[in-house]
Amino acid sequence: MSVKTASVEPSETTDIPLLKLESSAAMMMGKGITTMQFYKGNKEDASKFLKERLKLIAEQNPWICASLVKDTKQHGKLIALRYPKNNISTDNIFKVDHSLKISKDMPYQEIVDAVKKSDVHVNSGFSLCKSGDPITKCTVAQSSTDDTFVVFFSISHACADGFTYYTILNMLFDGAEIFALDAVRNENYRTDLPEKIGKKANKWMMKPGCGQIMNFIGLMCCGKKNQPVYCFLVDSKKLTEAKENAKQGPNAPEFVSTNDILTSGFGRATNTRILTMAMDFRGRVDGLTKKTAGCYHAGLLFDPDAYSTPGNIRQALAGPAPQSRVGSFPGCCGSISGNWTAMISNWGSASKGNYDIPGCEHLLHIPYVQTNDMPVDFAIVFKARKGEMAVMLGFQYGKDMVDIVKAELPIDQMLSETMFS
Repeated sequence: MSVKTASVEPSETTDIPLLKLESSAAMMMGKGITTMQFYKGNKEDASKFLKERLKLIAEQNPWICASLVKDTKQHGKLIALRYPKNNISTDNIFKVDHSLKISKDMPYQEIVDAVKKSDVHVNSGFSLCKSGDPITKCTVAQSSTDDTFVVFFSISHACADGFTYYTILNMLFDGAEIFALDAVRNENYRTDLPEKIGKKANKWMMKPGCGQIMNFIGLMCCGKKNQPVYCFLVDSKKLTEAKENAKQGPNAPEFVSTNDILTSGFGRATNTRILTMAMDFRGRVDGLTKKTAGCYHAGLLFDPDAYSTPGNIRQALAGPAPQSRVGSFPGCCGSISGNWTAMISNWGSASKGNYDIPGCEHLLHIPYVQTNDMPVDFAIVFKARKGEMAVMLGFQYGKDMVDIVKAELPIDQMLSETMFS
């Protein structure tokens, strides 16, 4: 896809070249990361509060108001963030939408369909390059009644991974600390990732073979266009029991995390040949800190033996590189059909779980996922409300998956009986 070549006077703007990964077609084709926050309260007062918070965040992080540009003279093949050196304005990234009405009592697919027709969701990186639209959007819209509303927050995935997204989102709410992230990219932080992930595993993800490509094409053409999505609350009692059970037996680790439990359970439920677990490498690479913005994530791969127990997941994460655990990868013919991969991503690890707006009652936080863009089985772990963890699940394969996941995961009731059935 062609993109517009920038012709803005460089002396008036600041440019931050993106990483090679962020500038790649795979990332630039992807749409933004978006979540929805439902509230009861005064929409006008909340809008004033959010607009002011956004201004304070932009003062510390002006790059959230940037557009994406392709300036070959300055940056070669790299895409860059570009924003004014002075007079940063959030007017282009904050909006009150009077036409969109979304209720937490609507079926999830109806919500997705309505949001797709709106402009609250940041488009692909390629589209942003062509349009000049900002990489960030914060939109307040009406909900089902006059005293309810929903806040959409969206950032381009081409320049923000899940950690970066939630770090900015966390700052938006009452009482949260607002601080500057270092948005200047450092390619060296990604240099060692293939070794940590595993060279074969990294190549499998970054350079898919013909069988993988044919499988995806088949799913995109013939798979479930709107695969059923389910969402369950994590049951704290079942989770505690699962952690205790995981620490029993020979060679069992002394500690297992919630993520270990959920990742292993999701893998067993899908029975996928290779499970991909999204991984943030901040704190695992020298110099890469919790104040570093950008896409410094990757995936770790686990075969059925590796994800069979939470202890195996923990030992892989705590053990020496490579941290992926795959005995052998499917060949070209073996990748063409069948459930050869599933994906799990933990959005809850970066979220503070605080969605407070003064004078308003927070009702629900939930990811926005365009289900027709998900050609594989997927799980997203997130904090739905303070003290409440939830798991969103989508399935391309298998029958009676609800009963299966309930048997394998420490979950109980639906997050919402009306939104998910």
